[in-house]
Amino acid sequence: MITEILIEGSRLDLFDDIGAELNYAIDDIKDFASRNTNYSKTITLPGNANNNKVFGHIYNFASANNYFVSNPDQPNVGYNFDPTRQAEAKIFVNKIQVFKGVLRLLEVRIKDGAIEYECVVFGELGGFSAAIGNSLIEEMDNFNVYNEEWTVENIVASWDPSGAVASGIGLVYPLIDYGKCKHGGNSGNNTDYHINAFRPAFHVFEFMDSIIKNAKYTYESAFFETPYFKSLLIPNNKAVLEQLRQDLLNVTGAEGALITQASVQFNIISNLTLFETTDNTNFTYKGENGTLGKISVVGSPYMSRLGSFTLSVYQNAEVLYTETFIPNSDYQIFPIDWLIETSLDTNDSLAIAYTFGSPEEDCILAPDLTFKFISDYPQVAPAEEGDDLNMKNLLPRGIKQKDFFASICRLFNLYVFEDPEIGNHLLIEPYIDFYLKGAGFLKINDLGELLLHGEPGDPTGLLLLSDPSADSVDWSNKVDHSKEVTLKPMSELNARYFEFKYKQDSDYYNDKYQTKYNQSYADRREDSKYQFAEDSQNVEVIFSPSVLVPRSSDDKICASIFSIENNVEVSKDHNLRIMQYAYVENVSSYHIKDLYPSNSNLTSPALTVYGYAGHLDNPTQPTNDLNFAVPNEVYIKLLTPYPSTNLFTAFWGDYIAEITSKDSKLLTCYLYLTVEDIFSLNFARLIYIDGALFRLNKIVDFNPAIPETTKVELLRVIELTYAN
Repeated sequence: MITEILIEGSRLDLFDDIGAELNYAIDDIKDFASRNTNYSKTITLPGNANNNKVFGHIYNFASANNYFVSNPDQPNVGYNFDPTRQAEAKIFVNKIQVFKGVLRLLEVRIKDGAIEYECVVFGELGGFSAAIGNSLIEEMDNFNVYNEEWTVENIVASWDPSGAVASGIGLVYPLIDYGKCKHGGNSGNNTDYHINAFRPAFHVFEFMDSIIKNAKYTYESAFFETPYFKSLLIPNNKAVLEQLRQDLLNVTGAEGALITQASVQFNIISNLTLFETTDNTNFTYKGENGTLGKISVVGSPYMSRLGSFTLSVYQNAEVLYTETFIPNSDYQIFPIDWLIETSLDTNDSLAIAYTFGSPEEDCILAPDLTFKFISDYPQVAPAEEGDDLNMKNLLPRGIKQKDFFASICRLFNLYVFEDPEIGNHLLIEPYIDFYLKGAGFLKINDLGELLLHGEPGDPTGLLLLSDPSADSVDWSNKVDHSKEVTLKPMSELNARYFEFKYKQDSDYYNDKYQTKYNQSYADRREDSKYQFAEDSQNVEVIFSPSVLVPRSSDDKICASIFSIENNVEVSKDHNLRIMQYAYVENVSSYHIKDLYPSNSNLTSPALTVYGYAGHLDNPTQPTNDLNFAVPNEVYIKLLTPYPSTNLFTAFWGDYIAEITSKDSKLLTCYLYLTVEDIFSLNFARLIYIDGALFRLNKIVDFNPAIPETTKVELLRVIELTYAN
């Protein structure tokens, strides 16, 4: 057999005895909820002229390759070769492709002048994981296109059910109680809310789309395109809506103000970010960290009669900068445009004052004297109504993209697999759909959405439209009966309990529920009833539950995420949440008011609709739930029975039912697989062996260069129809 390896289209020379053993996997049934990729054992390549050129002569101690300026848009070979980047790899046997993925250079060995390269190739899932690396959600740069002012008009516009909420991209400002959000207090009868309760939330769809595309991959997913998936939101998870600011102080005196006291009083307050004042003359810095910056003083003071005056900037009651002005005539104007460098520590104060060279202390006028402090680097500060929000700064902080991606896969039991023909192209579907591809099923998932069908326009409503065995691959004659065949009950591989867990958080209602029931609000514990096992296996995600609660004299239901200290609601930073969005109409009339704690005039017209976000798809008549189970206690009143459709019943129930059935078993045997079998390998196709149907889980150490049988693991198919 002729074996060839190409990386980035360049052919590598091989040792005759390459012996590359390839492994193919979609699932590891022994490691609950894991997902695997294809990979090879170590491949050793000769360091001849061709391979040395492909690898950019990296063996050279003084290699001329400048890896810091390698061009990611060019093939990762030759003088552009960078061992920290993945290189596209394909393996062919007799011109038939048996492997597609990425190559990684592990080591260069030199002995007696002979060079060898030690490499390994991974399926494209491994390449995808490597491409993501340790990148953070906050590093995604494509969200600043949504920068906009934080206004009531933009908040209400975001609720349009035909806009961003339908497309799965853009912004939504749902109602979420982050503490002290209800105007007049939560115990009052006021149905109005502060603008603080309406913060930007991002779409899960757009996060997943961005993670994949930023890794230079493409994808297909019927599930991602469903209205259900596009309704999922990631709301803001900080105690307050924060912005990075440099303009921290901006105040102005009244036009033509007559100076009657030494300290200048500024009655127009444009911005007091991280500053406080009690008298409009002294401004105290309240930032948690010190900062370097510049004080700006701009104006045109003058005297109504001859005399002199001195204008001084004070820091902590000490003169920081001063200048004396002596007019030559009445009403002579002195243009001022000062920029004074300084550093501030917490509780430092700034002020401006005049001293006079004549007894006439009421003769100075200072039209539009402006006093500013501009930090040299951005400071974290609360956003204010009307601010132009920088959305990149509002992305969740410290969350790895790969952890987010993995948690979404765990929530919905997603299989991510490689397209056999298109490079860097992923196919993503839930387990409930994966094995039915091409099998002739009419498939309606537990969320009531048509996902797969048999015949276009078929009116029968039948789940099974064709003989599934006709769509399977018959490998009965490939079994090597000279080698051991094992059938292991799944009870020997699985645990007694299967735990589905959200991450515990410490907000008031999550704490209350956890204390009372000793489990999280969204969790589920499934008992397999195995009598020979007592341990547990877990599905855990990075998200925390969001408890829905009612409010006094208010028919708007929303998630509540705050703590209570001394009987007072306190906003807090919290773990990441995932919620479903809904446009809710016909609620009691209310208004969105100013920023807490102000209680000034209304800032919106009367509203009877709002943007809802929570674990239920509707706050009063829900049909599905983002929890794994029905909570032991529900704090809101529903108009319909609590839905039985949740993450477990919709996406995990069939999987668990199959692997925990008394008839469930793992078949391990040796099959004679050819390169043609590997080329046409499709994990979604059922395998027929000796009168039974199986799901292919793993092919272990397939060697395309040696015609011999290969170890294969298969899971017995218990059910073929998945009715609700």
